[in-house]
Amino acid sequence: MEVLILFGVVVLLWLIIRSRKKKGSTEIPIKVTMETRVGGHRYDPDRLVDTGKIKTIEDGLYCINPKSPFPLSFKNISDSNVQELKKLLDGESQWERNISEITFLIAQHNIVCIELDEFVTNAKNEISKSIKQQTTNSKEWGTSSEKDKADLLHEFQTTAIEKLNTKPSNQRAFETLLFSAPGDVTVDDKLLEYFSGNEELYRFYVSNLGRSTKANKIPADDYNRKNWESLSELGLAKRGKEIPVKVLLETLRMKDINEFLADRLDKKLTRKAQAIEFAESQPDILDVLSNHISFREMFQVAEPKGIEISEIKKCYEYATSQAEIIRDTYRTGYQTLSALEDAKDSEYDGWEIEAEDCCNSCSKLNGKKTKRKPSKQPPFHIGCTCSLEGTYED
Repeated sequence: MEVLILFGVVVLLWLIIRSRKKKGSTEIPIKVTMETRVGGHRYDPDRLVDTGKIKTIEDGLYCINPKSPFPLSFKNISDSNVQELKKLLDGESQWERNISEITFLIAQHNIVCIELDEFVTNAKNEISKSIKQQTTNSKEWGTSSEKDKADLLHEFQTTAIEKLNTKPSNQRAFETLLFSAPGDVTVDDKLLEYFSGNEELYRFYVSNLGRSTKANKIPADDYNRKNWESLSELGLAKRGKEIPVKVLLETLRMKDINEFLADRLDKKLTRKAQAIEFAESQPDILDVLSNHISFREMFQVAEPKGIEISEIKKCYEYATSQAEIIRDTYRTGYQTLSALEDAKDSEYDGWEIEAEDCCNSCSKLNGKKTKRKPSKQPPFHIGCTCSLEGTYED
């Protein structure tokens, strides 16, 4: 319906202009802008809400959105990087997909969000007390095996989180920050140096690490071919004959091995392990394979020397969780400021809080209506995804 109305307005204006042109009137410049609404707020891709200029608190410590109801401050960050971070978060607030870039920035420079760090520290203390109490009251704990204790501990952690009155709406990310923090967030720094700021290649590499040690056939027209070639050049992937023969053979079917070595077999091989063992024993097996496969197409991810893979993945997952909660907090503040800006033209009769998808403390505010602008506006805490909506009387 809105599209039809807009179309009608454009046609009407065109007819008016055409009519005036015929009468020798001066041409009237007209600008037509498209607008929609997301979550009750006006969405205009060319509109940027002012969250406030970056404020330097001290050297290496900045507040990036001082006008927000919940300002965020960061340390371990340079002036250029804080500018980039704010730009990426503004983009996310305009529904761009920048979370991977934000994650990379945090991981690359070990950036710390003061408010998130303090919240997680306090939550850990509360959860620790809750788990200790549950352990004391448990009838099973004292007689349980180590594996059973691990299972019980997971239950205790879940219960402890549920008891928290205030918490980020993204519970998965929150649990990662609580229970899966890397022992050393700088463990991936050496690896990051390999990529010289190429975050796309870094993400591609980390996503393939630990998945499998198998060889991958990557044709020349494959979307990720250049990524694999770049990893090979960096020594972070093996290519062709660099890949162990056994690994190459594991990519073949039983039918292939029997066919390639048919002139050397008295009878067909029927077990994959037996077939690989026989093929691997052939001194010219690489020459045989070269007649049937392209070595240039074969790649295998290589582990970085002197770096623990599990710790690298843990660092990246931790940075991703930080980025997601920071993004949610920033975007909620952005949308609140957007709603307040809309109010200047919309002449709302009142305000309403929407908080059904956040935490227990926020759910009490869900549907709360006020005539005047609330003194306390979302985000109400770190990771809050509540919203402030303008309302009209029925």
